[in-house]
Amino acid sequence: MSLKGHAFVLEIAATPAERARGLMHRESLAENAGMLFVFPQESHLNFWMKNTLISLDILYMDSAGVVVDIQTMVPQPGVPDSELRHYPSAAPAQYALEINAGLAESLGFAVGNQAYFR
Repeated sequence: MSLKGHAFVLEIAATPAERARGLMHRESLAENAGMLFVFPQESHLNFWMKNTLISLDILYMDSAGVVVDIQTMVPQPGVPDSELRHYPSAAPAQYALEINAGLAESLGFAVGNQAYFR
């Protein structure tokens, strides 16, 4: 996948089990790596950081690959599931891309950017 000329090597989370596991228990993520969550259709998506050890940027994208929202998610170790912060998409999305926190800002990613999938 590329976004604004920056290429990423992605792990794909397309099944319910893969999406539920996500990047849990990982201690690091390569700078040019990410996880792309693929959903069957556009809807308002909602993520949390259950068992996630690294801070992440999440880019929500619509069915055409256009970024509709960007947020930074932070780990909350020791917080009960019922109290974990949620990160809902600002608009309907079909894809969610998780990359290292701060990368979206440093690379100048913004709502309206077009992602290209290969």
